[in-house]
Amino acid sequence: MRYPIPVSVAALLILSLAVSSEALTAREMSVVPGADIVGFIAIDKANASPMMKKRRAKASPESKQTSQAFTAKKARFEAATGLTEDDIVSLAFSCDMDTAKLAAATQRERIGAMQAIAAIQVAKPISITKIKQAIKLEYGSQDFAGVADTAFGGHAGLIIKATAPTDPDAYLSVSPDGRAILLAFNSETMTAALGRAKAGQAVPEPSNLSRIKTVLPAGSQFQMACIVPDSVRDSIDAQIVTMRQQAAQNPGMAAVAGFAHLFGGIQNLCVGVKLGNDALVSIAGSLGDEQSASQAGILLETMIVPMIQASMIKEAGGSIPPNLTNMIKVNTRKTALQVELRLTEDQLMQAIPTTAPTAAAGKGR
Repeated sequence: MRYPIPVSVAALLILSLAVSSEALTAREMSVVPGADIVGFIAIDKANASPMMKKRRAKASPESKQTSQAFTAKKARFEAATGLTEDDIVSLAFSCDMDTAKLAAATQRERIGAMQAIAAIQVAKPISITKIKQAIKLEYGSQDFAGVADTAFGGHAGLIIKATAPTDPDAYLSVSPDGRAILLAFNSETMTAALGRAKAGQAVPEPSNLSRIKTVLPAGSQFQMACIVPDSVRDSIDAQIVTMRQQAAQNPGMAAVAGFAHLFGGIQNLCVGVKLGNDALVSIAGSLGDEQSASQAGILLETMIVPMIQASMIKEAGGSIPPNLTNMIKVNTRKTALQVELRLTEDQLMQAIPTTAPTAAAGKGR
């Protein structure tokens, strides 16, 4: 999806939510009725972890050079809004996948009517006027033409028009107390969220999603949980059929299709990331039946994990990483499958690019 605002700065515009003792929190404001996906990122706590501090300190010369343009963008945003990077506290989001039309031909048709909200908490209040000014200062009259004033049930907001007719528009607005910015894909979802914020009535996080997350490591800075809808399972089944058809020309696809088939009945999924001196990534879900979970666990332990370990030894020039044996753990219990991955700082550095987007890449719309 392409918009008249580069992704790097659009993210900054979204990352603006503050909370008071009386107002709803970002997490509360982000939950939509019927949510089957919820997520939360404690940005401040993640940035304060030893892992992230070391990662920033070890930024490559190339990343420092290419980040100068992004630093200038941040400075202009800070001048217009009064918000700094340290003011960003957390991001919360949710959506109701039943309101999406996954089989539709375009992104606008697929998610344009979907009930989904993203909300970011910051340490200072912000106004929609300041956000609008930040966009105007950054991009001038030509790109600013893609941003228009709008209203959601009496609340002022902005609409960011997609440059392609097949992409959905983005809607931004500030909460009644000026301490939240919300992002949605349609005005109806935004109007309803602002109405709940004004009334101080949050939609409770569904209890089944809360239960799913109990298996994640305590203190995970990133948490996501979802109830897998029938439409997603149907999509998995369709891909399995395609892979089996391809197996006639590529026998290796038969094994891939066989493994994917074990996930065809997946019921739920959760992901957690806890950053400390190392990174602990946990992925868990119910595959629908005990046999699928057991077989998936066996295949992971006997085939996939050894392949990953062999690849890491090769990447290390033949030396064995000290945490190799404890890097990946696979557990099964009844219908549940859980995989835990523990990465050192250097391994995370290799997995996450440290080079910032180039100026040329930022101009794409």
